[in-house]
Amino acid sequence: MTTNRNKVDSEEQNPRGLRFVKFLFIVVLAVTVLLLARSMVRHHFFSGGQLNRNATTEP
Repeated sequence: MTTNRNKVDSEEQNPRGLRFVKFLFIVVLAVTVLLLARSMVRHHFFSGGQLNRNATTEP
């Protein structure tokens, strides 16, 4: 009995390529989330918006 090597090879390459695409997607998603969080911190999103620099607060 002979097996079709082309069919076996194509089945083996598919999961490897799919793993690479998943890895690349996770990396891009993680970088996007980190950049968004960095931008939110820089624009004072978590502290209630823009700081009022004209107000005088005493300690």
